[in-house]
Formats: sequence, structure tokens, C-alpha cells
Amino acid sequence: MLKRYPLIKTKFIPPLIKDTNVYRPELIKKMRRILEVPITLIHSGPGYGKSSSIASFLENQKGPYCWYALSKQEDNFIPFLVHMIYAVQVRYPNFCKGLLEYILKEEIDKVEEEIEFLCSEFINELVTMEEEVIIVLDDIHYLEASVTSIQWLSVLIQYLPKNIHLVLCGRIRPTWDILTRLLVHGELIEITETDLAFTKEEIDVLFVDFYQVELDESQIHYVYELTEGWIIAIQMIWQQFKITGDLEVKHHLNIRSLEELFRYLALEVFSKQKEEIRQFLLATCIFEDFNSPFCNAVLKRSNSQSVIDDLLSQNLFIIPIGTKQYRYHPLFKDFLMKQLRLDKELFYEYQDGAATYFLEQENYERAIYHYQEIDENNKIGRILEETGQMLLHQGKIEAVSKMLDRLSVNVKMEFIRLWFIEGEINRYFCHYEKALTCYRQLEELAELKEDYLAGSLAHEGKAKIYLDTIQPAKADNHLSQAIALIEQEHENEERQIQLYSLMAENLVNLGKMTEAIQWLNKCKSVKEDFIKVELESRYFLRIGKLQEAKLLLENVTAQSTSENHLSQSHRETDLILSIICSFMGELDKGKRLAERAILRGTLRKSPFVEACGWIRMGHVVQLNEKYNHELAIQCYETALGLMEKIKMSRGKSEAYMGLTVLYGRAGNYEMSQKMSLMALEEPNRVKDQWLASFVYLSQSIAAIYCNELIHAKNYLHEAYKGFELCDGQYGRTVTFFWQGKVAFEEQDWVEFQLCMEKFIQFAQEYNYEFFITRKTLFGPKDLQMIIPMLIKAKELGIKAANRYLTTLGLDGLTFHPGYSIKVKTLGDFQVWLGNEKIHDRSWKREKAKELFQLLVTYKSKMLPKEEILSLLWGDLDQEAAQRDFKVALNALNKAIEPERQVRSNPFFIQREDSLYGLNREAVLEVDAEVFEATIERGLKEPGKKEAIELLTQGLTLYEGDYLPSRRYDDWCVEERERLLVLYLRGAELLAQLYIETKSYDEVIYWCESILNKDACWEEAYRLLMYAYYQKKNRAYALRIYDRCVKQLQEELGVEPIQATKQFYRKIKENLPVELGTS
Repeated sequence: MLKRYPLIKTKFIPPLIKDTNVYRPELIKKMRRILEVPITLIHSGPGYGKSSSIASFLENQKGPYCWYALSKQEDNFIPFLVHMIYAVQVRYPNFCKGLLEYILKEEIDKVEEEIEFLCSEFINELVTMEEEVIIVLDDIHYLEASVTSIQWLSVLIQYLPKNIHLVLCGRIRPTWDILTRLLVHGELIEITETDLAFTKEEIDVLFVDFYQVELDESQIHYVYELTEGWIIAIQMIWQQFKITGDLEVKHHLNIRSLEELFRYLALEVFSKQKEEIRQFLLATCIFEDFNSPFCNAVLKRSNSQSVIDDLLSQNLFIIPIGTKQYRYHPLFKDFLMKQLRLDKELFYEYQDGAATYFLEQENYERAIYHYQEIDENNKIGRILEETGQMLLHQGKIEAVSKMLDRLSVNVKMEFIRLWFIEGEINRYFCHYEKALTCYRQLEELAELKEDYLAGSLAHEGKAKIYLDTIQPAKADNHLSQAIALIEQEHENEERQIQLYSLMAENLVNLGKMTEAIQWLNKCKSVKEDFIKVELESRYFLRIGKLQEAKLLLENVTAQSTSENHLSQSHRETDLILSIICSFMGELDKGKRLAERAILRGTLRKSPFVEACGWIRMGHVVQLNEKYNHELAIQCYETALGLMEKIKMSRGKSEAYMGLTVLYGRAGNYEMSQKMSLMALEEPNRVKDQWLASFVYLSQSIAAIYCNELIHAKNYLHEAYKGFELCDGQYGRTVTFFWQGKVAFEEQDWVEFQLCMEKFIQFAQEYNYEFFITRKTLFGPKDLQMIIPMLIKAKELGIKAANRYLTTLGLDGLTFHPGYSIKVKTLGDFQVWLGNEKIHDRSWKREKAKELFQLLVTYKSKMLPKEEILSLLWGDLDQEAAQRDFKVALNALNKAIEPERQVRSNPFFIQREDSLYGLNREAVLEVDAEVFEATIERGLKEPGKKEAIELLTQGLTLYEGDYLPSRRYDDWCVEERERLLVLYLRGAELLAQLYIETKSYDEVIYWCESILNKDACWEEAYRLLMYAYYQKKNRAYALRIYDRCVKQLQEELGVEPIQATKQFYRKIKENLPVELGTS
């Protein structure tokens, strides 16, 4: 259902330029700078001509612009954003059509959570405009009460495209932090009262050229001193002059301020008008703006246009704001309102008539405003009871909250559903105790009045609190009562669907999947095309239909992109998809989604969303070899800290579950057990069988890694029971795998065959085959663990096992050690067998380690035995070399395959006749290869941000030269020098990229890193000189040149190249320099 927002098109039209508009060269000169900076602030008190000045500039500069005049009605974020989009659409009709559709369809609490997303979509659309555009927000002071709107605008300003120039015009200067930063960096200009006030010369031109009155110098001085250049006061003096023929203001009035001067002059002018004009002015001053048909309808007259024309002919502070649309100048409007209030009966009559008119037009906010003016609180209560939920749905939370605050308890006791609306507002702001008080009050009153709908709303409100705080057991009873009450009200389909879908969501949280789908089907029986993407995707996730959940969410996103609009489930998509990615082993995507959730939670100041993002980040980080497991621990601990701040104990369970797996895989069983006990507390308390089962599964994985197999079997039994109860097929499948692993370790081949058959059957049936080829949250950290299990399964006649081995290219294998090897060659040499590090004593002989290093260096080919003997035992005779080689090879095989059976062929070291080398089918991760691949990608990457990320990631791997302990051995010199040059090239390009982003401290860091490796790398000196010069440290830039000259002379006996010398001369003469010029 689309929400409706009243739009007045004249808000998007600047005020019409009057014939009396004076050309003001100094002001125009300052306004021309609007096109030179991202942001312009125009601020002054009322009556200085802010709006007309900027409107005049826009008309004369001829470039494209968009105008939005704010009013009191847009002090809520969503109406403000809708108007922002429409303001741009006046000039660019297709602007943000998809975003607008999303806002109009989506539930409001979800929309307001998406500040970063809403702003990024708005900005991305602005980027597509190829021309420079000025966007003016007039009367920006109306936004001061809306924190969300200011947050959104701050993000917009921070990332404003270069072709967009934003003008903020209002009565007060905004105090937003972002504006201060822009001012300091020269990216913001201000136009103030001083700039807007008329000079003596401009007053003279105004009177002579436009008022046709020639003033002498003393009169000009008098007007200027009296008004201080305040244009509205100058105009009032002219109005008085037309009536009295006198410029003088009576001195005995003791006027102490410009405002008092205006009130005096206005009264003089008002009192001289005809009665009909005075009555019209008083009757229409209660409106923000008006036109003649509107005035005729409200005032029940037929000649409004002729009266308006009369006012226009007098220039009597009536401002055209579009075709036949008008408003009074704010100061004159305030004066008229004060005059009207002097006649209480007339004031009531006009306000009551206006309220009645707007009520008939279904413009409830404006009706309420006029009723508030005359304290008709019962009428306001009746309107809010009937329309309050609709107004909340439209995003007018702050406005409705203020309306309710003005109503007494007696009014709320009369119109009892107001308690539900107040409760919803408190719930929205997470004031749960206050919300519960409201819902309880409503429940009591509903029972007294036998109001089933109100009673249903009371229980729904309570249930939603427990849904928000993830307490499904408490929510269940209230939802049942709400449904029982609403079913006594016939033909209320909307309420039924709302409650049925909430019940389905709660049952999903409880792990009762069969019942959840029944309630989903009940929704569809009421409304055939019912769909709630986040609910259905969570249901699929919990029953293990991962592909279906993923496709549902991705299809909605794809459809949103192709149709240029967003799905209504966007709020949930990132977090749900991220955990699905960690279940399915799509780590990079899972990380991106978690990052987006963290950013969104931070921007909208939602610690719960941010914490969930950190938990999902911890899941993917602990599986990614690029990151130390300490980083994953930091992710989880950050989430736990945030959950503690908001007292959300239920939200901690998933973080503790992640830590259980992490510590278990690291071999810290005691810590893992501690985490698992804390993880189980909340799921057991709230009866969430699904989550509890995954915690048991995590405990079993930890126990297996720590060789606590008896405990592992018990935990696996508990996990399987739980997954069976909640139809969790993914959990059951993973449980079968780990039960098979325990049986494999215990050599219980009957149990092993049973478990592996079930595992493979479920993996095929439910599309879980990724478990064998990708690292997943509940899978083995080293996928090579699976291979010996598949080989054994094949031996036992499980046919599908052979298919998997064929897919992995290992169908001919009869033995596999069950782990991969990770080798660190840059800096200290280290080797890991799966998770186990090889200690120096495990090599037995130094030559065994050296032989392995040689084979790693020539990993891509097989080496003849004679070449190996020559390289490693060249100083020995043939017989001694042969003997030592055999001993070293045997020690090497024992070191990297300690569990290999006697007389079975080694897996990692292969022999083909007299050739030796590493098995190409084995998984060996060598840091030098990862470093090389990452740097090469960074060197070729055209995107600046992406290149910086890749180069930084690659250079971080370079912890030292290649095999430093072999620095004097000829067989690795070439590889060491090749990798060093690659490091220098990568660091140089990274420094150049940081030059482009003006990150000069980073430039200095990477150039010094280059020179520490190669003191004669001349480009590094040039980059250093440039960086210090840009940091205004010319003296040190010149010193860098001296250092360059000295180093080149001492080491190579040469001078710097001409480009470097020219660079030095320009810096010495304090001239502009550019890299690459000579």
C-alpha cells in the first residue's frame, strides 16, 4: 500500500522577482562563488531578503537549479526526503523514481533505519547528472527539530558530487560539525545579514529607480540609520510615505529595536486599509500560503482574487510563490496574527472553519494544527485515534509525538486507542517500559469498554516489544490473545495478516518451523499474493533451504536494481545474506554484506544492527586465511560490548557461538567450553531450539579439534536431536559429517559408513555440496581433512564418494594425510601442517628443512636428483651426497607426514624416476606466491581505491626477504631479488596513489620503506621531496635531495637524473612542482 504525502508544487518554485528588485553588485559577486564551492550558507533574521536574493541570482545565472522551500510540515524525515526528491524531479523527472517508490511502499521504521542507504542512492543519482546544478533548501531552520533529517543531510554534504552545489538558506546558522570542517578547508561560503543589508547607495537607487522618490543625502542617512539596511523596514517606511508623505518616525514612541519599528510601521499601514482588506488579511494570515480558489472555499466568498490583486498593487508584503499562489512575509504574518488574537471570537471562528475545511480534505495534520490553535483537544483526540497509525506509517513520528504530548490524560481515556499510538512511538524509540505501560493501560480500558480491536492492539504492542528484544516465548501468548480478539471482529483482513505474519515470525524464532509455515499459509489464504521476504528468507534459513533463502533475497535485490527501486525487505537482506554466506562459504561476499550492516548501524545510531554486523564479520574473518584469528575475536568482542550497552543478552549468543568454534579450532578447549556455556544460556531460556542446536554443534567441533572425542559425541547427539525437532536439514547434514569424522578417528567403520552415507545423501538432496569445496562456519577449517574420509568412504562402497574425489581431481588416490601445508618464506621460515606448526626439533636435520625450501622454491617443476645433490651437497663426494640426501629426504617426509603408515608412498614429496618435487595435487599455500599474485593484481588494477587495497594487502605479507637464512645460497638468490623488485614496484605505485589522494604521511611511510630495502631507488626520493614540499616543509624536501645525491654517489658513483635535478631546482626556488615533469 502506497503512503500519501501532501505535496504543494509551489514549494519547488522560487519566489517571483519583483519589479523593485535592485541590482546589488557586491552581493551578486559573493553569490557567484556558489558555483565554486560545495556548500553555501545564507543566514539572517527575517526580512533581509534571503529568498528573493538567491532567487534573483538563480534567474540571472541561467544554469540549472532546483528549489525546495521547507515548512513546518516537513519537520519529519520521510516527508522531508520525499520533498527533496520531488524538488529535483521538477528539473529531472526521472530522478530517484525507484527510491521514491521504495519510500512510499516500505514500513516507516525500516526506512528510517536506512539513512546511509537512502543517502547513497540519492547521491548516486546526482552523480549521473553531467551538468553543474544548484540545489537550494530555503527555510532550512525548520529542520532543526529533526535529528534524522540532519543526519541524512550531513551524509549528503560529506559525499556531495562535484557537480552539485548545495545552498542552505534560513534564519539561523546550522551548527553541524560537517559545516565547520568545510569552512576550515575553504569549501563553504557564508552570506550573512551584513551582506544582505542595503547600503546607503542601494537605498538611494531603490527610492529613485523603483519608488520614484528622490531623497537628499540627509534623508538617505536617516533611513539607513533607522533601519540599518533592513529591507523590510525600508519598505515599511516607503508604505508610510505613500500614505502620509512623511519619512519621519515619531521619536516619542521610544522604539528600541528594529522589530519594534516594524510593528509600529505595520500598524500604521494596516489601520489605513479599507475594512474589506483588513478582514481578508486577518482571515488569511492563519495559513502558510493560499490562492483565490482556496480562500473562496474556506472563507465562503467569491471575490478573493480581486482582494489579492489589490494587495499586490500596494506591494503590501504579499509574496507570489508560483502561479496564483501567495504567502505573507513572515514578519507581516506575525503582526497580523497578533492583531487577530485581539478578537477571541473571530480568532476561534477562522481557526475552526479552517480545521473543518482541512478535515473534509483529509489533510489531518493541518486540521489538527488549527484545532490546536483553539485548544479543541477532544476533536484532536478523535482525529488522532482514527488516523494516528496512518500518520506514523507515513513517517510523521515526531509530529504525532508532539501532538500527543499536548493532550491530557482525560482525552486519552476518552479515545483509548491513543494509548496504542503512544506505545508505538515509545517502542520505536526503544523506551520499552514506557511502551508497556501504554499497552497495559489500553488493555484495561479495552476490557471495560468491550473493545475487541483495542484489546487486540494492546496485545500486539506487547508482542512486538518481545519480538524486538528477541524473547519469542513471551511474545507467543500475547500474539495468541491478539489473534483471538481480532477474529471476533469480522472482515478485518489487514489486521489478520499483520498478526498472522507476526505469529509466523515468532514461531521461526522459536524454531517451530512446521507451525510457522502454517501461519504463513494462513496469511496467503487471507491475501493470495501475500509475501514478506525477510520472514520467508529467515524461515528458509532455519529449515536449511539455504539456496532458496539466498535466491529469494538476491532476486529481490536484482529486481530492485533492474526496476530502479528497492525491495521492502532491504533492512534485513544484508544481515541474513551475510550469515547465509558464512554457512555456504562465500566469504568475500559475506564480508561486504557485514561491512554494509556495520556502517548502516553506525550511521543510524543503532547499536543492535551494528553489533549483528560485527558478529557476521567475525564469522567470515575467522575462516579467511588473510586475517589473524585475533581480528575475528575483536569483531565478536566489539559486538558483545555493544549488546551489553543496550542490555540485549539474547543478542550475545551468536557471538559466543562463533567464539566457541574459533577457540576450539585454535586448540583452546577450556576457553571454547566457557564461550559455549554462555552461548547456550539465552537460547535455552527462550526455547530457541535452532540456535541451541548450532551451539551444541559448535561445542562438538571444538571438542574434535581438541581431541575430546567422547565429549564430541555427546554434543553431536544433542545437536542432532535439536535439528530434528526444528526441521533443520543443514544442521543435520553437518552433524552427520562430524559424527563421521569422530567414527573415522576411532576407526569405527560401521558407524563411519552410516554417517557418511547420510552426509552425502543430504548434501546431494539439499544442495550442500559446497561443504566439500569451500570453508564454511561449521565445516573443517582445512578442507583437506575431508579427502581421507572420502577415500575411506569409497573403499566402503559409497559410490558418490568417488564422484566427489573425481570432482576434486583426486580419483586415483589411495592415501591422503588429511591436511594442507602452509609455508611462510618471507621473513622467518615457518611451516604449518593444517593448524599444527612444525617446530624446529621436528625437522631432525637442518638439511631436511633446506631440501624442503629448495623444493618450495622450484615448486612448479620436478628437479633431477643430480641437480639437488649439486645444489645442497656439492662439497661432498658422490657416495656421501647420495647417503645424506636419502637421510634428509626420509627426515623431511617424517616431518611433513608424521602419521603416514610404514612403507606407504609419501603424498607431498613425489618421485618420478630420478626426478623429485612437490605433489601438484597437494594443497601448499606459499606466502611468496600469494604476495606475488596480490601485488601483480594491484599493479594492473585500474581503480584507485581497489589498487590501494590490493597493494597494501600484498605489501603487508612481505615481512622480510625471501628465505633470509639462505641468503648466501646461490639457488635462491634469483627468487629473492625478483620478489624484492616486485615489493619495490608495488610500494612505489602505492606511494604514487597516495600522492593522488593527498595522503602525504602514507607517501612518506612507503617511500622510506622502499629506501630501507634499496637506498638507490631514485623515484622514492622524488616522491619524498614532493610529499614534504606539499606538507609545507621545503627545507626537509631539499634535505631529501642531498640524501639522494650522497647515496647515489657512494653506492653507484652516479648523479641523479635530470628530472630529479629539475625537481630540486623548482623546490629550491619555491615554484609549483608536478611529478613526472622536467
